[in-house]
Amino acid sequence: MANELLTKSVDLIWDNWLNSVKTINTVQEDIEKRTIEALNAQKTTFNTALNTFKAAEVKTNEALQQWQNQLLTSFESVATPAQTEQLSTWFTTLKQVTQQTQELTAKPTKIASEYIEKAQTEWDKTVAASVKAQKAERDKALKNIEQLTAKLKEDQKSLLTKLPQAPAAK
Repeated sequence: MANELLTKSVDLIWDNWLNSVKTINTVQEDIEKRTIEALNAQKTTFNTALNTFKAAEVKTNEALQQWQNQLLTSFESVATPAQTEQLSTWFTTLKQVTQQTQELTAKPTKIASEYIEKAQTEWDKTVAASVKAQKAERDKALKNIEQLTAKLKEDQKSLLTKLPQAPAAK
């Protein structure tokens, strides 16, 4: 009876220890999952900002073109063909200057966004590889720990069976 209680105690101690190891393993997996979710949220936020920037650029170009068309239409009704041609030439020059200005102001943003996008891609690859490697190592370690735990339980139980039995209490 006493040896049976000791045997059950050995099982209980090692099973609890193994469950603690498994809990730590689960926490690590959860941290990895949350890290990947955070990276995906960061990527989504960046893409939203980039799309907003591009949409603003398109709207600006559309508004400028609309303004030029309205002004040219209004001017054509009161001006001579030579004046209209002169205004058209001026608009062409204005359009070129506007495009160059937009390119100069947008270039740093485009370069920065390309850099961030490349960095994000590399970071994603690095994290994915790290998570995969950690999972493989954790699975390998857990398998070894489970085998070691089973061996320790077996050895301790074997040792307990070799101990002389305690006399029963009277």
